[in-house]
Amino acid sequence: MRHYELMWILGAASSEADGTASVERVKALVTSRGGQVPKAEFWARRTMAYAVKGNREGAYFVARFSVDGRLAPEIERSADLCCNICKALRPLPPSAFT
Repeated sequence: MRHYELMWILGAASSEADGTASVERVKALVTSRGGQVPKAEFWARRTMAYAVKGNREGAYFVARFSVDGRLAPEIERSADLCCNICKALRPLPPSAFT
């Protein structure tokens, strides 16, 4: 299994409940594919440097997880569908989980 960090941004109109639901959806995406999610949380609400899909402000969320590397693209695509704006999926070194 490889380690990943997924960061996504919900638009300014999103509520706290929307954020909580998106975290739970991402956790479910990973665990349903045999992965583990040791950390998933709200990171910050910030003004963006430029508008993304019409949003100048957004709520940032981050999840660190481990999953079979072959499933990472599928999780990224699924997360993109369940979240308003999905920004990045990138591998992390094992030392990031200490």
